[in-house]
Amino acid sequence: MKRILLSVIMVAGLLMAGCGSEVSIGTTITIPVYASPEIGGLQFVKDADRGIVSGSFEFWADDNDLNTMTIVVHDSSGYEISRSTTDLRSFWGYSSGIMYFSIDYFSFPPDRYTFTIFVTDRAGYFSNGLYGTFNAY
Repeated sequence: MKRILLSVIMVAGLLMAGCGSEVSIGTTITIPVYASPEIGGLQFVKDADRGIVSGSFEFWADDNDLNTMTIVVHDSSGYEISRSTTDLRSFWGYSSGIMYFSIDYFSFPPDRYTFTIFVTDRAGYFSNGLYGTFNAY
């Protein structure tokens, strides 16, 4: 019985001695975080003589990778009249700035139109939308 008790005490002592030293292995894992682009500050004017709406808006793209700009025009019934997508890869590397656009409505029938502008980045994330309305006579 003394031998068993002595063995238990020795094993416990060895275990306690090992508690003071730790081996720690660490690694860094990089997880890419993508941010959707944002747009704002829409300004536009209608040139009734030429049948064009032209304007500008600001953009912010934390990932510096704008890919496309899309403008969709709907008539007062909600039908899509026009959709145009512009390649923005020339803006890669820019995190903010001003973009210019125009909508040629010369051939549209008389109505009240609503347009929506949004941009996407290289990862496929969509920005918020900007909305405007104009009348064609």
